[in-house]
Amino acid sequence: MKLYGNIDNRFDENKNFLNREIRVGDDVTEYLWSDRHAYFVTKVVSQTNVFIHRYHVCADHSKKGGMGHQDWMYFKTANEMNRYLNGFFPDKPRPTDVPEPKDIELELRNGKWRVVERYDLARYHRAVENAPNPQLVRYSFDGRTLTDRQFEKVLAGKEVKKYGEQINISFGVRDYFLDWEF
Repeated sequence: MKLYGNIDNRFDENKNFLNREIRVGDDVTEYLWSDRHAYFVTKVVSQTNVFIHRYHVCADHSKKGGMGHQDWMYFKTANEMNRYLNGFFPDKPRPTDVPEPKDIELELRNGKWRVVERYDLARYHRAVENAPNPQLVRYSFDGRTLTDRQFEKVLAGKEVKKYGEQINISFGVRDYFLDWEF
């Protein structure tokens, strides 16, 4: 275990506190250097492949003070959070028709959870349409570089799966923490 940042985060990461299989709706905590972000499981393909979605978090304005890690409120959509905040701040209304970002796919590989990115012909065409210079899409396909072999597979209509960054998470815990000292 590489020790860096908050020691509590290092001890809690990459565990399943549920003592059972992962299910849709289970809470997930991502451990960063000292901060923590809360997610929930939206889809379970297998116990080594899950989709998660980040909670929208804001301070509980119904309590005096309303800030601090014990006073966070968790919302599954930005629209739910905005409706809650509009009740406290009607003079500055927030939109309640905000589109949600797509879920994050994770796969357990070699004991570590990794972000999965899937590339196919439809994604390639979207990247070409939105690119200022379509010739460069070959080299930077939505921020990632595909090998010649992977790129040929995409052009042939097959799906290519790439593994991105490692994400240190635990299942069964919903915790949000921002270290204000940084």
